[in-house]
Amino acid sequence: MSEARENEGRFGGRFRGWTLLAEGSEGKLYRVEDGWTGNVVALKVGKGPEAREALVREFRLLSRLRHPCLLESVDLVWDGEEVGHVMEYVPAVEWRKVWEEGGEGAVWAALTQAQRGLGDLHGRG
Repeated sequence: MSEARENEGRFGGRFRGWTLLAEGSEGKLYRVEDGWTGNVVALKVGKGPEAREALVREFRLLSRLRHPCLLESVDLVWDGEEVGHVMEYVPAVEWRKVWEEGGEGAVWAALTQAQRGLGDLHGRG
């Protein structure tokens, strides 16, 4: 059975088109379509109680932040004991492609944007 089909009923069937983007020891990150809004979003789902608690803390922090260089935190969803953090989805671009298309200036511009977002995040504690 495909991962998309396995996940269809999770979170009340709200999300469709499950595509696994990354998997780690604490959970999985998916690209999904939000059936309520029609938007393509990222959905981070935690494994185990510690990961669930971490996702709730992450949502509480990020949902208060607005910065053009940070992903927007959209929603926190529950399915029984499982929790998912819904975030803005931005397709990844490989550094090599940034370099090839824009040269050193494009790489520095991207790094500067990331630094500004992280600086704002860390400045808020």
